[in-house]
Amino acid sequence: MSEVIIGTSAHESADTALLRQAHIGWIRQGFGMPFADKVGGALSERYVKSKEQAQRWIAQGFKIMGVSHGIGIGTYVPDGAGGLKLQWKSSVPEWYGEPGSDRFIRTYRDVCAFLAADLRELVPLWQIANEFDIPQFFGPLDMAQAAKVLEEGARGLKQGNPHAIVGPNMGGILRGYYL
Repeated sequence: MSEVIIGTSAHESADTALLRQAHIGWIRQGFGMPFADKVGGALSERYVKSKEQAQRWIAQGFKIMGVSHGIGIGTYVPDGAGGLKLQWKSSVPEWYGEPGSDRFIRTYRDVCAFLAADLRELVPLWQIANEFDIPQFFGPLDMAQAAKVLEEGARGLKQGNPHAIVGPNMGGILRGYYL
């Protein structure tokens, strides 16, 4: 790929004329957990809607950079002692396996393989999860487990679409360097 990529994360009701005026040609589209009950099972409503939105962006002349699903989100809440503590809310179902386990990492790879294969005609470029070097995104994982999720996510995406460009998105310097 030799083109310059200028893109953004955009709300589905974004003014496409303004996006084009800003020379934005790519939209960063997240794809949530695609399966409702198991890998290869029924598709989730959220995933179907995300895929339909990607198709609408493409129909409007944009290209899609897909983002594979995250594993949850951490928010800071008062700790009772005047400070804050990170409170984790998982977004992966129980059937995924214990966070950081071999089963969990294998399931993440398999889900990424499905995403890249199913969206092969829509998504040529993939971001693996989001900022796995920031505790709000890697949650209960340690750095070695987070790195393994990113590595296996990349393997899955390339398995699903060998021609896809894949990579992580780091939000920090120190942990990002480790990953």
